[in-house]
Amino acid sequence: MFILSDAVAMGRSILSQLDHGLPNSITVEDIMLNTKQTQNILSNISDSSLGNYENMTDKRHIMAMKCLAKLELLIYLVNPDLQPLITLKMVNISIDHGMCSTSPIGFAYFGGMLVKLGEMSDGYRFSKLAKVLLEKGGRKEIAGDVIWTTSEVLSYYEPFQTVNKYRVHGQITALAAGDVQSACALKMSYCTTLLWAGFNLKTVQEALSDAGCYMRAQNNLSLYSLMQLVQQSVLVLLGEADKFEVAHSQLTNPIEIVVFCICKIYLSLVLNAYDDVRQCAENFLKFRGSYWFANSSRAVMEFFMGLAAFRIYRETGEAQWLERGKQSKSMLQLWAEKGSMWNFQHKHILLEAEDLYSTCDFVNARLAYRKAITVARMHKYIHDEALACELAGYFYLRLDMATESLQHFTFAHEKYVEWGAVSKVDQINVFMQETFSSVNIASLGSNMSTSVTAHEQNCNNSQDSRKRRVP
Repeated sequence: MFILSDAVAMGRSILSQLDHGLPNSITVEDIMLNTKQTQNILSNISDSSLGNYENMTDKRHIMAMKCLAKLELLIYLVNPDLQPLITLKMVNISIDHGMCSTSPIGFAYFGGMLVKLGEMSDGYRFSKLAKVLLEKGGRKEIAGDVIWTTSEVLSYYEPFQTVNKYRVHGQITALAAGDVQSACALKMSYCTTLLWAGFNLKTVQEALSDAGCYMRAQNNLSLYSLMQLVQQSVLVLLGEADKFEVAHSQLTNPIEIVVFCICKIYLSLVLNAYDDVRQCAENFLKFRGSYWFANSSRAVMEFFMGLAAFRIYRETGEAQWLERGKQSKSMLQLWAEKGSMWNFQHKHILLEAEDLYSTCDFVNARLAYRKAITVARMHKYIHDEALACELAGYFYLRLDMATESLQHFTFAHEKYVEWGAVSKVDQINVFMQETFSSVNIASLGSNMSTSVTAHEQNCNNSQDSRKRRVP
């Protein structure tokens, strides 16, 4: 069986023999300092000059670069805290000693690292440079890894649906070169992006099943275990599994725990399981800072984290959750303004609506929910449109505006049906029957005309506002 930790240990041993050993730990401050220094050096070298840079000739450096290239993805899966060391070493060796056939990998991961740090312009720059270097002189054996890495970064700049086309090409390229690890990683990203892009859940399940069969056949059990976590989530949404079967205690490495948290918090949000939402959010926060590479699922998780944080704040009144929600909202705003409006604009607006709701600015919250629904529909994110309609329904229910609430739950129901989320459709059916069946909508005229501002004036009575357990 392919043991990732053993491969990492062997790679580090080889690097030590080549006088390029890696320390066992590094402080965040040192990483940030080294990153900024590297950025400053590269800011004085044009893209044209980097694309036509001198070639590396020292065989010892070339061998070290090959070893580092192999370690990038492995370290990401096993010990992400150390990944910046590998990425920065690859970039700096290339700057100091010339480009080699594996330099594209270093620049691809450097681009992803900068996006994670909010450096959107440089992140995009070096991801594009990695593709240029690959075309000019990269080895076929690394093409799959470069395409996987740059596709993850491009998810912050281009529609998810478009980026998945690159991944299909990447799978073909990786398989042609015999790079099974990258082919599996590309299949994994392709399938999860189908889920995050709102494709019909049956289509997502079929893709996950095919990818899982391939990973098992290749004995790539590490990525297969991650795929199983995503597949469990889809099966629950499809109504083909009663619950998420995997327990947190069964997981053995950081990437498994993070993927578990992403899947679990998403299910908990969609299925309105508040206790699970809080537990998963707290677990995710423990590992949030460990990752230095901006993959596409991390962007989606930031959205989930924001929704969870605002929900928890409304339940508890604990100020740190409001601040966490605002932090997530700021990240989505950055990505929408500096990256892909298509992927992130509606998500940012929905977090803005939840923020306004949480801070009792009901007039502007109402406008923000409406805009989030409209933009999600324009950008063809069916599942996000459904979620925005549902959250707006809870918002109107909190304000005793039953007609508007019922209307939005009805819209949400239609979109969940279209998405194929059978378990959610059943849940929302029950909720609507229990909440609205005994309500005579026609008799609620006085409630309907109640000023939203009047509700704002009563918002400070937080204890009363939480008795109803409306999200």
